[in-house]
Amino acid sequence: MNDPGLPALYGIEGLDPMAGLSHFGDEEIYLRMLTKFTVLHEGIRPDVLKAFENGDAEAAMAMLHRIRGAAGYVGAIAVAETALRIERHLRENGQFGEILGMVDLLEETLVRMNQAIRLALMRS
Repeated sequence: MNDPGLPALYGIEGLDPMAGLSHFGDEEIYLRMLTKFTVLHEGIRPDVLKAFENGDAEAAMAMLHRIRGAAGYVGAIAVAETALRIERHLRENGQFGEILGMVDLLEETLVRMNQAIRLALMRS
């Protein structure tokens, strides 16, 4: 490990830096992409709630699918798994009824992880 930023990421709950690094093969690129992830995916709740208000389960599933893919790619495993659970629920039930609490959990997980990543990278 040549980059001091990568070791700072170990211990962040729900983040697997080695899984993320395996997609990029280069620590510097991985850290850049992880930083970009924290900027582009600061939250998802408002967008999913808007889809909920419009009764558009397809739009919500598309948003969840995108964040799941991006999170998985950078090793944000907790975010990816939570998004997958919500996406599956919508696909199987086609209704929003029970997902609002799950969306809140996804938002909390995403925000907490992004804050921890930013803090770790600032300290490195």
